[in-house]
Amino acid sequence: MTSSAVFAVASAPAVPPTHPSLIKVSPIMANLEKLLHLAEQLNKQSDQVQEALTAVQRALAQLNLGVEAWITIELVDMRETSPDEQVEDFRRYTEIGYARVGRSWALAYKEYKVINADGQYDDPREEMIRLGELLSAPRTIRLQAAAKLPDLLEAIGTEAESLLTRSAAGLEGATEVLSRWASTDLTAIPESSTPYTRPDVPKMITPDTDPTKSRKRPVK
Repeated sequence: MTSSAVFAVASAPAVPPTHPSLIKVSPIMANLEKLLHLAEQLNKQSDQVQEALTAVQRALAQLNLGVEAWITIELVDMRETSPDEQVEDFRRYTEIGYARVGRSWALAYKEYKVINADGQYDDPREEMIRLGELLSAPRTIRLQAAAKLPDLLEAIGTEAESLLTRSAAGLEGATEVLSRWASTDLTAIPESSTPYTRPDVPKMITPDTDPTKSRKRPVK
């Protein structure tokens, strides 16, 4: 640094702590430091939630349940105005569950809206917004899902019990039908006195078989 530069820096007037520029910058720096601290905590918590969700999904895959279940984690009443000034009231649902997503079973999430869900109309319309694997969901949904994992596992268990009950009833009915069929004397069933005759099937008429159309002889 040259002597003139050193003299310029040394002779520059010091900015007092109460200068307006410092007063404006101080709250900004304070907020940035606060956000930095919050980001560190949030990222750490997100990593922990991701590990927990991954462990639960791995455990469910090993059980090979194949049972679909969903629970609602958020319901918001909303209103939208279209470009042509049409007002639309609807409810936006966010759900987490265990379902087949693509070719495999996984923890999943879906967001959809139900239009006219206040009962004013007899046929409310449901529109899917997005559906995907929970491990790839936005951070907000994953953090909400972490607190609802016990409820989801309980819902999966309830659905598994219901499926087991229904399948047991169906198996009982099928077994009864099979046992009756096995005990039936097939020789006691009288044969039909009318022999089976194949019904006449009309032939398809083509230009080659249509007698009403003359055939053209090839020119030699």
